[in-house]
Amino acid sequence: MTAPTEPTVRKLFDEVVALTPSERESFLKTVNVEDDVRERVCELLNSMNEAGEFMTKPIAGEQLAIDELRRWANPDELLIGEQLNGWRLNRVIASGGMGTVYEANEVAGDRTVAIKLMRSGIASDGALRRFRFEADVLSRLQHEGIARVYDTGTHHDGTGGVPYFVMEYVANAQPITEYADAKALSLRDRLRSFAKVCDAVHHGHQKGIIHRDLKPANILIDASSRGEGGGPKIIDFGVARATDSDVALTTIATSAGQLLGTLQYMSPEQCGTDPGAVDIRSDIYSLGVVLYELVCGVVPYDVGEVGILEAVRIIREQPPKRPREMRSSLPADVETIVLKAMEKEPQRRYDSAAALADDVRRYLNDEPIVARPASFMYQLRKFALRNKGLVVGLSVAALALVGATATSIVSALSEAEARATAEQKNIALEAVNKFMGGIFQAATPDQALGREVTVLEALDEASKRIDEAFYDTPLVEATIRTAMGSAYYSLGAYEDALAHYEQAHRIRERELGATHPDTANALRGVAWSLAYAGRSAEAIEQLHRVIEMLTIAEGAEHADVVEAKTVLVLAMIADGQHGDAEPIARQVLEQAHLVDSGFRHVALNNLGKVLMGQGRFEEALEILQPLYDEIVTDDGESDPDERGPQGITMIINNLGQCLVELHRYEEARRHLARAVKIANNVFGPDNDFTLRYTNNYAGLLMKFGQFEVAEELYLDVLERRKRVLGAAHPHTLVTYQDLAAMFDAWGKPEKATRWRAKLPEPADDAAPDS
Repeated sequence: MTAPTEPTVRKLFDEVVALTPSERESFLKTVNVEDDVRERVCELLNSMNEAGEFMTKPIAGEQLAIDELRRWANPDELLIGEQLNGWRLNRVIASGGMGTVYEANEVAGDRTVAIKLMRSGIASDGALRRFRFEADVLSRLQHEGIARVYDTGTHHDGTGGVPYFVMEYVANAQPITEYADAKALSLRDRLRSFAKVCDAVHHGHQKGIIHRDLKPANILIDASSRGEGGGPKIIDFGVARATDSDVALTTIATSAGQLLGTLQYMSPEQCGTDPGAVDIRSDIYSLGVVLYELVCGVVPYDVGEVGILEAVRIIREQPPKRPREMRSSLPADVETIVLKAMEKEPQRRYDSAAALADDVRRYLNDEPIVARPASFMYQLRKFALRNKGLVVGLSVAALALVGATATSIVSALSEAEARATAEQKNIALEAVNKFMGGIFQAATPDQALGREVTVLEALDEASKRIDEAFYDTPLVEATIRTAMGSAYYSLGAYEDALAHYEQAHRIRERELGATHPDTANALRGVAWSLAYAGRSAEAIEQLHRVIEMLTIAEGAEHADVVEAKTVLVLAMIADGQHGDAEPIARQVLEQAHLVDSGFRHVALNNLGKVLMGQGRFEEALEILQPLYDEIVTDDGESDPDERGPQGITMIINNLGQCLVELHRYEEARRHLARAVKIANNVFGPDNDFTLRYTNNYAGLLMKFGQFEVAEELYLDVLERRKRVLGAAHPHTLVTYQDLAAMFDAWGKPEKATRWRAKLPEPADDAAPDS
């Protein structure tokens, strides 16, 4: 066996030392190297552990290994006093993964500079390219906030050429966070310094350069400066990457999975394996982390004591603690700026460092900031994604709120509210976020009674707080009630939904007048709830009124009118008026583009249902089958319209029902079973839509002669519908009737008669199940 070569051992040793002690043993067991290399590295690690920090206390019998390890661990000092092309190296300033930075003096002059020299013996082709690229990058950046490059060259140390570059020296340099603490800078002074950092980063971005390693250690300030610290200087573009293609072609991209930069400050996409996912918004994230530390005094994530994989998971998935939890006196606007810069999703961050600096300066100038707190809809959706198994129906509530009539608080404010100041709007938005945040806080286990709370319970609790929370902002209350009504609707709690929609309508009618478009849209929500609560005739009457009001106020081709007509079609289907609904459904289809590009799917599905109601199943199939093929994947769970699983299950169910009527039972069985499965998983077993699809599936099982299973399903649906909708709701009556029909088909007429005798008195607007 040949003796292991120094570069091979050193390379592995450097990799192992970078790991935590708990990770080293498993790494050495699995790494693909010769046994003698592995053994030599283990010897050096043991010597290092026994010697202590930098091997200052040698142990007898270990001197040779310790001397060698000292040379490897700290070879930088060997060059002190040497000259590099007219520059004398005085001392080591810092040492990083790629090289060492020295303080140096000009031999023939009096300039003091910083020289960065690549580590000897590890200059792979890729590392050399990155290092040379850094020099080229810095030479192109001419900004007072970026350390300048004066010279470049190559040092010959016997192992090959080692590149270096000479750059501007920051005297008495301190990282920006240490400087701010040492000088006890005020919040405003910290923000002024930070805005200058953003200016410098923006200059780099304009030159096509992503820094990719922004952290306090790379943002230096002269400790001898006074006040808010004139000039922060950004250093170390050693892991920069060109955004323009001509430079990118001359550099080497980061290898998949390689993490360059300091993990604590890296963006979620930098922690991934796709180097193409990194753009200037990754620097925005890192700036956000620096700002968090600058104003809070701590970093947002503590990843120092965890392994790399766990650290990556935390950065990619775990939301940071809100800055105001760490520093209660921090202004809300500053917290908003920090959190926007640190958004997990790049598209939700500031789109440039200049935009971030502008918002910081707006705050400093007492102007309204551009950033807004993440909306309650967005927060609820993210909460649902992080807690998929938390409570039945949680994702439904999130989807309902996302799809609520008020797509945003600002756009939903009335003409009168539009005259409010930006500060007033910010206050209203913060109140909204705080209120809606309480919904998913209440739905979290270990709160209150220490048990899981259903979404309905959480919504009920939130409903009690609406009057108090928005007593002085009635139009905001109306918008909140509209969103709450949509959430209750999606959970099948139609009476609760109706109560919120009615209150929203009363508020808007009082504040805006009976004919205002916002008032009409609130009334549309009332009609929507009435239709599904089994009061379809009332719903139809109200919807004709809504359409008339909106047509006068906004014109016949306004999106609000089209959506109101869509609700009218659904109400007429519920009332059994399929023939009268057809021309309206076709008109909606023609005007679907007025709403958005995906609304066509909704219109097609409704038209198919209208045709089925008239017994025109072949025509319905010609609509529903292509619609299904267009937007439903094999797993039945995709939804390009982003209207949630509710829309998907409706399409699948309607297609299945159409196939039943055409006696294509095997195909129908596959679709109806899928609709039931998705609805159960997403909405829960008590949801009205789940019960509809289950009821339909039970009817199909009768066609196969599986009466025992059908009976079991029908009875379960009946009990749930009685509990959720009430015994006299039209959908509940349908299940009674279906049970009786099933026993007739089963050859048990006596049971059929008994079930018909149990039928409660129907509600005023009894209608067939849909």
